[in-house]
Amino acid sequence: MKNNIEISKSVFENIKHIDEYGNEYWYARELQKVLDYKLSRYDCYFIVQNADPRKESVALGQTYFAIQTRNKK
Repeated sequence: MKNNIEISKSVFENIKHIDEYGNEYWYARELQKVLDYKLSRYDCYFIVQNADPRKESVALGQTYFAIQTRNKK
């Protein structure tokens, strides 16, 4: 019987993708199926801070969550 670490690894390996440069990535829509997808304000802040700010929605999210996270201590 597989242990929990092997099962977890298998779940994430099964939805992993690799781009033309060999970089691994995961689609959020696939991740939401295996994770608890209710995200706190801090979780959202962390996600947008690590996303591509050249995308308008990401830049807006970075501003919004940066301000709201500082206001909600």
